Amino acid sequence: MIIHIYSITSVPDAVATAEAGADLIGLVIAEPGVLPEAISNETAREIIAAIRPRARASVLSLSDDRDEICAMVDAVRPDVLHLNAREIEPEDCAWIRERIAPVRLLRGIAVTAGETLTEVDAHQDCADYLMIDSGAKGAPFAGKSGETHEWKVSREVVKRSRLPVILAGG
Repeated sequence: MIIHIYSITSVPDAVATAEAGADLIGLVIAEPGVLPEAISNETAREIIAAIRPRARASVLSLSDDRDEICAMVDAVRPDVLHLNAREIEPEDCAWIRERIAPVRLLRGIAVTAGETLTEVDAHQDCADYLMIDSGAKGAPFAGKSGETHEWKVSREVVKRSRLPVILAGG
């Protein structure tokens, strides 16, 4: 089991989280005001430097622009890039994954009626990990809804995926 804690916004919180045993420290990179937990590239670099080698860093991008995403990865140099924008197609994931290597790619997939397994199948060759999460209503990205999705879907995703699957719990 890997423990992945998101929404870390400061060096002291990141260090305490790593010392408490988190394997991955999740950072949300976005413009100020987009989300309360959004931080800048500079703050992300400071946090990443402070947690290594105790923990690894994952950065969540809400962008759907390939070049913008890759520029952020170049600036921050995380261990894992988490893509959640629904508009990013599998071919975009493949392009981004090749471009940012050796940084690993985690693809967030919303659990939605009739679409989840199709999305899981489509991302088998363009991601390193999948994260399934209840879809956020009205937002252009998966997650943060606080709602429970159908657990049978999670079980089926794990059974059919060749990739490691993370079940979001936030």
